Amino acid sequence: MIHLPNISLFKKTGDKNRFVILDIGESSAKALVLEKNKGTEHSNFLGFGRAEFLNQDTKEIKKSSLSAINLAKMNLESKDVAFFIAGIPTRKAFLTTTTIRTTRDKPLQEITGKEMEELSEKINRISQVDAGTTLGERYQTGDIEPRLLNSDFIYTKIDGNEVVNPEGFKGEKIETSLFSTYTTKDQIDIVQNIEKTTRNGFGAYTTAMYSISKCLRKKLGNRINCTIIDIGGATTEVAVMFGGGIASSLSLRVGVNDIASLISQNLKIGINDAHKLLDMYTDNNLEEEPKAKIAKITNEVCSFWRLGIEHVFRQFSGIKVFPNEVYLCGWGSNLDEFETLLYGPWQKDIPFNADLKIHKFSSLFLDFIHNVPEKIIKKESSALSLGIVAEEIWK
Repeated sequence: MIHLPNISLFKKTGDKNRFVILDIGESSAKALVLEKNKGTEHSNFLGFGRAEFLNQDTKEIKKSSLSAINLAKMNLESKDVAFFIAGIPTRKAFLTTTTIRTTRDKPLQEITGKEMEELSEKINRISQVDAGTTLGERYQTGDIEPRLLNSDFIYTKIDGNEVVNPEGFKGEKIETSLFSTYTTKDQIDIVQNIEKTTRNGFGAYTTAMYSISKCLRKKLGNRINCTIIDIGGATTEVAVMFGGGIASSLSLRVGVNDIASLISQNLKIGINDAHKLLDMYTDNNLEEEPKAKIAKITNEVCSFWRLGIEHVFRQFSGIKVFPNEVYLCGWGSNLDEFETLLYGPWQKDIPFNADLKIHKFSSLFLDFIHNVPEKIIKKESSALSLGIVAEEIWK
């Protein structure tokens, strides 16, 4: 079960079935309003908003986040929602799966809830130390106190046999694997400040990469091995999953915004018009001449991106072999150039366990949300995935 901070603060204010999802990226904030269908495992899409910010200043992020939320609520008669789910940028978080094995002194006694709590605390202490070290290196300071966003048991085995709930079982050896996400205090402060301003009830915070992994596990099984590449506006996030848990993740500071920026420079048009042209290109709605120009620019950026991706894979530590099943997510997954370049000869120099098989993170994995416009599914699959966290809340 996912650990959700602040869940005890839930107040049935406003429309108790309605919630806001805020996905804070590196250069924009996206907001969705969803409403739970009573008696089902589905939610209905009600609204979407997006707002850009020019820098990572806290005030800018807050201003854009509130604008995105207001846009998402714009056509709703009632603006009230019961709770708030925020996605923190993966680059500003530490995602890890920790596995420990322990031998019990009294294997003939039943395993108790207290025993599992102590085991969970032990895993959290280990992963927290790792998180502090990694985040300290990332922010170039040793004074980082990692804050737990969420944790989720991947599996528990007793004497080699996997069990759903170990309480009441007997056995000598327990093996437990726990996936956890940590971030820094300043990231928590940003989303808490936004939450208080909107007065949305309680909040649950995580990363889109975590919710993407949950969606994949829901459809493909809890022990899935795969590589996730989430191509956003300003960054590309790469995560490696083993046995259903994310072992490690790294970022590349190249995304779709770089294509739009080069279109803007080369064609001498505004950045908004460049984004519109790129959308038209993606939807195959351009005449041959402008299509050829956009294709050339897109290939130029994507070729640079592919070199960056190769570098990212070489930077992963502790991973000897990468899963060949690759899931492309986010805005950039709609551009064929990204996928085509991944199939190139470079993969032979990276230790994948077989030739790459590339899949799109599509509506198939987001079927718990109904009535989402196709253009939003195509561009905002990562943000939409955060809706799976709501299912845990209702459980």
